[in-house]
Amino acid sequence: MTARTAILTVLMLLGGCDATTAPAQAGDEGQASAFPADAEGNWERIALYIGINEYRDEKIPDLSGCVNDALRMRKALRAHGFLRDAILTNEMATHANVVAYLKALVTQVRTAKANKVAEPLVALYFAGHGNLVRGGDVDDGESDNSFTTHDTDKRGTRDIRDDDIHRLLTHLQSEELGATVVFFVDACHSAT
Repeated sequence: MTARTAILTVLMLLGGCDATTAPAQAGDEGQASAFPADAEGNWERIALYIGINEYRDEKIPDLSGCVNDALRMRKALRAHGFLRDAILTNEMATHANVVAYLKALVTQVRTAKANKVAEPLVALYFAGHGNLVRGGDVDDGESDNSFTTHDTDKRGTRDIRDDDIHRLLTHLQSEELGATVVFFVDACHSAT
């Protein structure tokens, strides 16, 4: 079994974000860990995990299991060499933090290329609410699909929109960076 096949198999083993998924363990809420600062290490496999159970806006229902799923995915992918990673959960998964960590992910891939990694393998994992947000681009229609951050509101004013994710994925896979990206999404409205 190749590492890429194993990654997809892991996804199938994980449950969704609902009441049937085991809740996160005590102390798992509100985590943020940065990418390792060391200049050495495994640059071939880089991962960012985002799991959100709790939302600041009372109109957005909380979920159960998303943080636990992000932690379980992290554990599974670390067993497959994704040691250069970062995680955001619950109140640490604000719009500003998610954007900052996505930019840091690009920096990690640039550093991998500088360390002579021909094709870095990037895993991006999101578990939480998805949304349809009004005001999409002309080519998308009237709304955008989006990922709901901890600090957004019911209208999705601080969501991460599909156009932004598309630009990120396109950039990571560009000739300049040359990464292979596996994006795991456990959210409604994620088929964009």
